[in-house]
Amino acid sequence: MNDAEQEVKIGLKTIAGNTYNWMGIGYVELYKCAPKTAVITEAGTEAENFPESNKAYATITYEGRTLAQGFNTLALPFNIEASELGNVEKVYAYGGSTITGEGDNAVIHLDFSQEVTSLNANTPYIVKMAAAQSELVFENKTLVVAEPTVTGDFFDFVGTYVALPKGNETIVAGDYISVAAGLKAAAGGNKLNAFRAYLKKNAEVPAGAKVSIMIGGEVVDG
Repeated sequence: MNDAEQEVKIGLKTIAGNTYNWMGIGYVELYKCAPKTAVITEAGTEAENFPESNKAYATITYEGRTLAQGFNTLALPFNIEASELGNVEKVYAYGGSTITGEGDNAVIHLDFSQEVTSLNANTPYIVKMAAAQSELVFENKTLVVAEPTVTGDFFDFVGTYVALPKGNETIVAGDYISVAAGLKAAAGGNKLNAFRAYLKKNAEVPAGAKVSIMIGGEVVDG
């Protein structure tokens, strides 16, 4: 509505002995609102600069990210279908962790055998790409930000919406980070860009236990 060209009249009118308030608008203009768009980037963003949560966006552009051929981790604050990732081959959800054996023979099994076609907001996944894919644009999304973590008995699968620089204190030795071949043990302080995920070891992991990681039908240990 254009306030400069708007004429509003307010007064009293008497009908059949009764007095009524009335208001008339003499001129109204309506304007079509521009569609709301948002951008997320490889570097992530601090909370005060993050696209507004609980809002619908006509498009959300993911700038700077190329999903490499092979395995990638991905966590987004809105729902998508796997097909929206372009050259995607499979997407796997974290099914938790179990243990077999005892002492030095203990093996912790990390399960990524569940294949999914829909990715939920604030949930990390492993994405296997048949070929590299960049220029990711998602249409008609509602962005809702929450903690992007799936818990397990021995390892949690943790997404991050802020880039972790090299030397950070968040990723420590014994955690696992993503590589094109699957997942590998972290040395500690590994750099991790935003909208990725890593496996965080918790206090329940027995000393000396080995780790076996199954992605789909493929074991990608160490």
